[in-house]
Amino acid sequence: MVEGSAFCRHNGGSRCPDQAKRCEPSRRGRRTLTDGMEKDMSDARRAGLRDLVSAGLIASPLRVVRTYQGQELEALVAQDGTVQFQGGSYPSLSAAAVAAIKSTRATRQGSAINGWQFWKYRDEQGTLRKMDDLRARLGSADRPE
Repeated sequence: MVEGSAFCRHNGGSRCPDQAKRCEPSRRGRRTLTDGMEKDMSDARRAGLRDLVSAGLIASPLRVVRTYQGQELEALVAQDGTVQFQGGSYPSLSAAAVAAIKSTRATRQGSAINGWQFWKYRDEQGTLRKMDDLRARLGSADRPE
């Protein structure tokens, strides 16, 4: 790590969530800040679509939707954890979100999109929720109440 850099390896080279501190990768699920403090990184945050299918949180195909610049977008999460959008198969929600935005011919800066925040699903009550909310349920299912 470059001295005084706000970037870190644990976050894929992206800006560190703790911008005032330098941090280094540590053992799985935790990171050690240079001041010796440790922070948990939720297993749910690293979970993929296959993990949600395996845990029974997704009954495939799961319809995910998004209204983007006035256009209704729809994709399906398949049993194998891929995302089907307009005839294409994508390995992640984020890859499908990039394709969805390109399909609208929208111009935007950058190419990174958080698919967990972009796509929404209908929960058991019919409420539209971000896919990230469903992923968070995977982490809470492991915790005793």
